[in-house]
Amino acid sequence: MQWCPQYRRGMLGLLLAMLVTTIWMAGPRRADAQMPMLEMEGRKQHLELLRMWRLVDELEIDEQQATRVFPAFRRQRAQTDSLEQRRRALLGVITRQLKEQADDEALQSTMVKVRDIEEVIAQSKKAFHRKLDKLLTPRQQARLLLFDSTFRTDLVDIVRRMRGGGPEGRPGSEGLPGRGGGRGLRGQ
Repeated sequence: MQWCPQYRRGMLGLLLAMLVTTIWMAGPRRADAQMPMLEMEGRKQHLELLRMWRLVDELEIDEQQATRVFPAFRRQRAQTDSLEQRRRALLGVITRQLKEQADDEALQSTMVKVRDIEEVIAQSKKAFHRKLDKLLTPRQQARLLLFDSTFRTDLVDIVRRMRGGGPEGRPGSEGLPGRGGGRGLRGQ
């Protein structure tokens, strides 16, 4: 069954509005305040749901294709999250070793483990893209490449606008370099 474009856009708009409202209601937080794990997990799920809906729209995925593609995405995300968690734990070990001034051999051993995990992450990503070659058309693969490169920046722009900053950032930041296209220091 092919979804009509108006329905997809409407659903995408609804999901986007729900996501932005959730993020906006959370408001800015103090840098030292720790977010409860459940709240952070809920936000992560919202972002993943938004990403999937945007993928359906961008790649024009039908129901039959979705039954094969989205489980592969979920498995890849779970595997990547697990590997990244191990990588972060090892980086924490390196931080502790540096603080405690551990010997060079211990430090070197931990660094090798980090590099090994990074290599496994890269291999996993390559294997996933080879699998996608069988599940997506070349046109869909090209759209996915573009989507992956723009999704995060699009999301940041949406949140910035919802928090009152408009497309250029917060009001009053026009004169700062890199903000709002203002003159900055060079234009004076």
